[in-house]
Amino acid sequence: MNAAQRKRRRERREARRLLKARLDLQSCLDFDHMSDPAVLSTSALACEKDVRWKRSVQTFMLTRMKNCIELSDELRSGRYHKRPANHFVLHERGHARWISAVHFRDRVVQKAYCDQFLIPVLHRAVVYDNTASQVGKGTDFARDRFALHMEQALRHFGPKAWLVSYDFKSYFASIDPGRAMEMIASATAPLVACQRDRDNATKMLELGRTFICEEEGLGLGNQTSQVVAIAYASPIDHAVREVCRCGLSGRYMDDSYAFCRTKDDAYAVLAVAQEHARRLGLVLHPRKTQVAPAARRHVYLKTVFCPQPDGSIRRDIARDTIRRYKRHYKALVGLVAAGRIPAEVLAVSEGSWKGVALRATDPERYLREMTTFFESTKLRMASELFG
Repeated sequence: MNAAQRKRRRERREARRLLKARLDLQSCLDFDHMSDPAVLSTSALACEKDVRWKRSVQTFMLTRMKNCIELSDELRSGRYHKRPANHFVLHERGHARWISAVHFRDRVVQKAYCDQFLIPVLHRAVVYDNTASQVGKGTDFARDRFALHMEQALRHFGPKAWLVSYDFKSYFASIDPGRAMEMIASATAPLVACQRDRDNATKMLELGRTFICEEEGLGLGNQTSQVVAIAYASPIDHAVREVCRCGLSGRYMDDSYAFCRTKDDAYAVLAVAQEHARRLGLVLHPRKTQVAPAARRHVYLKTVFCPQPDGSIRRDIARDTIRRYKRHYKALVGLVAAGRIPAEVLAVSEGSWKGVALRATDPERYLREMTTFFESTKLRMASELFG
């Protein structure tokens, strides 16, 4: 087979792939379907989960179908206007995070837009080990993949394997909304086959701009930002896997890693990641970027992974996580003692902690430690209240 025949074969294969993708995602470019009152109603039911206590949610859901019909009419007639987001500062572990919260009415539209268009279009290009905020994935999945990759690296590369880990500095704030819209437009373009598709794609992109281009960077606290952030750094993931031939790699939002055969390979991966990050307008965090032997203990997503002599990977809960939770639990006990929250909140918090402890290699040790802490803290509260 000569070069011309190979080229024609690649072109036919690419055409078949695009045709299959277009057929699979045909409904994604249906603006009328996305703005259908029934679809909006389903999105409203999903949005109200865990926030039914809010007055704005109760007001909208009281006449849900009527409100969804009005939203549908506004979207289809071009009269829909997003309300300005509510901004506030959330302090988390010593960091001040600027939160951009959309109104519930706009959140319903955003949910329908993401589920019907943005997620199917963008997520088809992300690598399997991009694990944040996707159906069937999450932190547990990410930790399982990290442990599996560490085990495989040590088995195939030996004890001289290396790990490169990197994080993006101010990831959401560094993402340029204009580049994000270009990414969405590029992912949408191959799906357009006729004038109707082109018109629908234009409407979808215009609606996306109202949520994504509202401010500099991406605002924390809304779904479009999450979806775009998952896909935005995908060129780096593909470069690490396809250019550096490093399959033992993964990313959870902005926390990335790659296991390499040698130290030189690890620095080569880091150089490729830095170059592609620069093209995307991102900067690697100097303090959270490192190259280290894979056989050491490593912390990933607040879990300590430590290789064992038998080849298995031991998982422990990071001590910083335990200390932060203890401070949080003491604060909850104080609020219960003051009568500001019900005592049932403590039971929910304890159950959540037990779920975390059960994912460690030796959960009994953490359960014993925290059970003693729970009892002593509540006894201290009782002695302070009743003398």
